[in-house]
Amino acid sequence: MSWWLAEQVIGGRVEVDAMDCWVTSSLVLGVSFTLVTAMLTIFDLWSPPWWRATLLRSTKFPPTITLSRISTMMPTYFRNVVASGIYVWLLWNLRILVSEKPPSFILWIDANVWAPLSIFHQLLVIHCLSQLWFWCAHRYVHSVPALYKWIHAAHHAHTEPFALTAIDCTVSEMIVLNIPAVIFPLLLLKPSLLVQNIWVVLAALHVPLAHSSHSLRHLADASHVIHHRDPRFNFGSTTLDRLFNTLKTE
Repeated sequence: MSWWLAEQVIGGRVEVDAMDCWVTSSLVLGVSFTLVTAMLTIFDLWSPPWWRATLLRSTKFPPTITLSRISTMMPTYFRNVVASGIYVWLLWNLRILVSEKPPSFILWIDANVWAPLSIFHQLLVIHCLSQLWFWCAHRYVHSVPALYKWIHAAHHAHTEPFALTAIDCTVSEMIVLNIPAVIFPLLLLKPSLLVQNIWVVLAALHVPLAHSSHSLRHLADASHVIHHRDPRFNFGSTTLDRLFNTLKTE
């Protein structure tokens, strides 16, 4: 379905309905994230501790990954997947409603300057907006103890994360931090279905990879693992972390 719709968009043969865009991209995001997380979790599970422990010099205790531990995390995983699907559906319906009769202060949403940009530049703008949202929201949650306890503390129970811990968190964290980082740029900019699907696949790859750098030493950035050890640093954007002196590399 996704590829057929993408071909229609590329060929300019049909006008894709907004709800079709939501359904397609949601399926692409969910399937991509599940497959990548499953593959990385299998790799994490069977990679030996000595391999995981050599990623960073500061690693003293590589993550304990067992089938039993994974099985206890599955209900949370599925709960968050379902909650995310409902949340994105609500956001997309709101976006469609606003598009039909936009208030005067957001008439720029469908500005014609967006469409002529290349796929690369559209993805770059989406990425920058995503990084800005996640870094600001993430740091704010860390700076307010009550919010941290309610939203984010459960995720930080994992001081040495692995792929499956990427969405082992509260539903409130999915709503405030994780899903907005992926979906809000799409709601604001309304890219083509092709660009939208490329973006959600990249997002689906990045999130579990960021939690698996113990096992994938040469492919994954270790900054998020460092954040789990020391929550004062590395809030999700290297540029912003460097700018605000919250970057830690080892």
